[in-house]
Amino acid sequence: MANDNVSTYVTRLLCGTQGCLSFKQLHKEVNDKFGISCQALIDILRDGSKFIIAQGKEEKIPGFDLSSDSTIITKTSVRLCESYPNCDNCNNLHLCKYFIYGTCPNGNGGDKCASSHESHSAHNLAILRKNQLQDLDEVKLFQLLLQNDSSLLPEICFHYNKGNEEYGSCNYKTK
Repeated sequence: MANDNVSTYVTRLLCGTQGCLSFKQLHKEVNDKFGISCQALIDILRDGSKFIIAQGKEEKIPGFDLSSDSTIITKTSVRLCESYPNCDNCNNLHLCKYFIYGTCPNGNGGDKCASSHESHSAHNLAILRKNQLQDLDEVKLFQLLLQNDSSLLPEICFHYNKGNEEYGSCNYKTK
């Protein structure tokens, strides 16, 4: 249970720092709060369903397989439902993707939007609890989703990489 608390804290901390931190920074923060050893933190970070360790360039910490400048990235299997709002019950979040971007044409109130703007609705909260993400505020949850759910990647213009102009042969030039 103590490891679950640390893991949840690490996820929340990483999501609040654009999804990643160096191991050195992370260990300092976690050690200040929990008094956790380097080995105990590394054991928690080895949970491949929640974290990715990108090896740094510095020399490895003696006795460990990472360096102090290794980047720790938070990860999740939670995704947005691609069928929503035409879905009744699935294991994905029912949210407006434009709300996550902060660009929903119906505003952040979502009164006129066909998709939900309630990140902690009954359906979504069940999924968040199952994945121990229920304590994330919207900003941190959206950060986690944006760096993990490929359906939230921007659309790529097919014509952008064709042609010799600055925007290729794309007719929809935006700045």
